Amino acid sequence: MVACTFSGGGTSTAPINLRVYDGDGNELFNDASSLLDSFAWGSAPIVFNNGTVLAVDDNYIAIFKAGATNNILGKQRLVNAAGKRLGGIPISPVMVNDHIVLLATICKANETACPVSTWDISGTPTLLDYAFVTATVKGSTVAFETANTPTVDQQNSRVYLVMSGVCPPKQGGCAQAGYGRLQALDIDVTGHITISAWHYGDGDNLASDAESSPLLIKNNSNQNQIFFDAHDSINSVGYFIGVTDGGGITPSAVWQQPFNKSRFVAAAARDLRSDLQDGSGTFWIFPTDTSITNQNCTTLTPGDTTTPYFNCLIRLRASDGKIVQGDGKNNQPWVDLTPMVSGDPVNLHYAPSSTINVSKSSSGDVALTLGAFNGFGSRRPVYVTSIDVTPPQGQLLWKVAIAANPSIDWAAGQFPIAVSPTKTSASGSPVYRTVFSTFNSGPFFIGPNTPVF
Repeated sequence: MVACTFSGGGTSTAPINLRVYDGDGNELFNDASSLLDSFAWGSAPIVFNNGTVLAVDDNYIAIFKAGATNNILGKQRLVNAAGKRLGGIPISPVMVNDHIVLLATICKANETACPVSTWDISGTPTLLDYAFVTATVKGSTVAFETANTPTVDQQNSRVYLVMSGVCPPKQGGCAQAGYGRLQALDIDVTGHITISAWHYGDGDNLASDAESSPLLIKNNSNQNQIFFDAHDSINSVGYFIGVTDGGGITPSAVWQQPFNKSRFVAAAARDLRSDLQDGSGTFWIFPTDTSITNQNCTTLTPGDTTTPYFNCLIRLRASDGKIVQGDGKNNQPWVDLTPMVSGDPVNLHYAPSSTINVSKSSSGDVALTLGAFNGFGSRRPVYVTSIDVTPPQGQLLWKVAIAANPSIDWAAGQFPIAVSPTKTSASGSPVYRTVFSTFNSGPFFIGPNTPVF
């Protein structure tokens, strides 16, 4: 089962901003009462094994199920005990444990602060607690917001958020907008939120302007390693940063990998192999920029901040940020989409446009599925593609054109894999679909004997 949120789905008078499908692309149910407004698209819904779906917008948290009245099992307005709106726009709810959900928010234009909140979803959603993340930075009290999905250590109920300062009222150009931090929250069994003293970054540019969600990987000592991006707008340097939470109030280890003139528009994606001798995990990133047309993978010495390093898929080692695949040297060839996707690899360069989904076959091969385009303003086709990265340079598995150019449509979201409820292969094995949604055309289901919806 796959759930998709939209902005302005349905009609202007009866928008349907949540639709749920089976693995063949047949719609199972939707938000029949148009409860969710156009802000629903900013959050990925949560699908549960019992067939229920949790979704949110800026006014409601709701649990949906086929057959319930208007397909809604329970709903609750995002208000406190006094009936006052909590504020902010939720960014993808996350499970803290089997019945508590955390909502983190980004502020609306007229808001000076926006909260994090916890909700019991064992029945009709019930508010447990809410809090505002503030800190004294350079002598001023700063409120923080997030535009990224939090990451959760469910073993210890600790949540990590990449946050940036809110201008009072929210507007461009204030000093607070340049402040940023990676902030930890602790959630107890009652849902009470404690804003931990543990954090990284205080207005030093290195934790500000983050555009992607943090990734958590446990190290060999069962400590949390958190990986996230930052952008030093003053010096036009993008960073990927790794920190280790070893207890205390500051990270016990920090590394930073700089990439000149680059940004990161998607979260790191954990590789599913454990092929390094030191046992550390690895993950994939791609540096990019707002102007990527005809930018190619270029040689960069790790740590060099003078050479642009666009469009390559790069695999980093979690323990120290070293490049282990995709740097074009040290027997680690480029993992470049261009020769695999472009019809003219010399003159027409392709770059990732989306999050990365990592999957692993029974034989151990690892594939990355992602969107690929020639940049905004291009008149070239837009694709979703899957690359086998087990070979050092990568190998194309498949690509599907989804639009003639990005002004018509493009894919930036996630790529879950669904199982067909009706079809099996010739050997009796399940038939799988790669599912994704685009900005203008709705969901696509890609797989054997499956049309492109």
